[in-house]
Amino acid sequence: MTHSETRSNLSYTSLFMMLWCLMIIAEYDNMFNWRDSPYHVLSILTAYTGLFFARSKYVMAAVCLFQILSCFKDMPVTANHWFFSMILSGLLLCTLGWQIVSDRFNNAPIDTEYPKKVYPVIRLLVVLMYFMAVFHKLNTDFFDPQVSCAVHIWEQIVSGGFMVPLPADPPLWFRHVLIYGTLLIEMTIPVLLSMRRTWFVALIVGGGFHLMTGLIMRHFPVLVCALYFLFIPKGAARPLTQKFETLIRRISQDSFGVIGALILQAVVMTLGSVLAFLHDYSREIGHYRWGAYADQSALWPLLRVWWLLAAAVFGLTVFFVIRHGYYRIQRDQLFRTRWFAAYAVVPVFMLNCLAPYLGLKTVDTMAMWSNLNTLNGENNHMVLRGNGWKVFPYGDDMVEIIDTNVPEWRQKLVYENRLVAWTMLKQMVQDRVRTSRARIYLKYRRGGHVETVDDAAWNPELMDANPYWFRKCVFIKFVSQGEVRECSW
Repeated sequence: MTHSETRSNLSYTSLFMMLWCLMIIAEYDNMFNWRDSPYHVLSILTAYTGLFFARSKYVMAAVCLFQILSCFKDMPVTANHWFFSMILSGLLLCTLGWQIVSDRFNNAPIDTEYPKKVYPVIRLLVVLMYFMAVFHKLNTDFFDPQVSCAVHIWEQIVSGGFMVPLPADPPLWFRHVLIYGTLLIEMTIPVLLSMRRTWFVALIVGGGFHLMTGLIMRHFPVLVCALYFLFIPKGAARPLTQKFETLIRRISQDSFGVIGALILQAVVMTLGSVLAFLHDYSREIGHYRWGAYADQSALWPLLRVWWLLAAAVFGLTVFFVIRHGYYRIQRDQLFRTRWFAAYAVVPVFMLNCLAPYLGLKTVDTMAMWSNLNTLNGENNHMVLRGNGWKVFPYGDDMVEIIDTNVPEWRQKLVYENRLVAWTMLKQMVQDRVRTSRARIYLKYRRGGHVETVDDAAWNPELMDANPYWFRKCVFIKFVSQGEVRECSW
């Protein structure tokens, strides 16, 4: 390998990998506890390293590996998009590992586009993610203007101080606009992404939509930036990559020199790590409401740095595409690859998305902010009606906690009038017994019968542990017993 080969220009894949690293960094700045596991620390450090060594297969393999391990450590409770990114990192890691092994044993030439084998499968999963998000929203509660998550998201954005002239409590007609507009946009995006001539329209519609919702979920647009990049035709992606490389060099080396650029990168990495750690340590810098931190308004740019970054990437991409006429370029094949083994993840992903209807779990199923409810013998979906689809009983065996001496359980389950699945209650009790020696008192109603447990640690039924795979893969949300159902992720 020559020096020129190792220092080649920024490639299509290396730019995608840089965006992937930014996605991981943005996620850790948002919601992850560094003290839970060394995987979290290693994931953020390898992601920062990957920003500057995106051409290295070994670095990017480490980035994907530690992202998978950190997400697996947090399972079964993770954000939908973080779980989705773990699946994609798994695909990338497989192709990276295959390329590394091939290079080592076959003396194969350096392939700078090594993950291209799984790009078609990633594109297919992105389209399926959108379709499943729409499918989950086809329920009666989402179309109810009083409880719809579409209205809830709008209220969060407006009350956060981002659209002051607009009402936080919109009139009825505008609530319907939000509901049907959300469905229309989310149905339109995957269709536009799948067609050869409309990829640029999809970038504008999807980018604008996710930047809007990103005002309260600032990390998600960074993931969208990385994924949408894979839908740009090669004829447009190559010159776009060169444009971004020129811009990066001009901002860094031409302005500060090589040494200055390295120092600036070190400062940015250090500052980002410190801010993320302080955010995690204090838990005081929230991302849902800016108004609650009006006295810290000087921190606003830092709190929104990832949203601003996503907006800049989207804006520059649209500018370059329009200026140079790249939107006229038709896209090549989207979903076809010769590495057929990669398609095995598709049925697994679809089965995971259908888990709420099977009675298995309700988290990480792409049902985010959908109002879907398939628990406690109910099913509000308008297509998969009834409970005939349920294969597993976990979602219907719900327990009402009447009293407990655990403060957080009393608040979430007693005062806020929520039901908990029996299998989740067992898991909660067992986790608390492992971490605390305090006696756990419970009084609950299950199947119409009231039970009192003075010390849950000595109750064989509550201490009957679920298998490890079950504890890592299955989580069932609490169910509100109130007349008005809450909107939750």
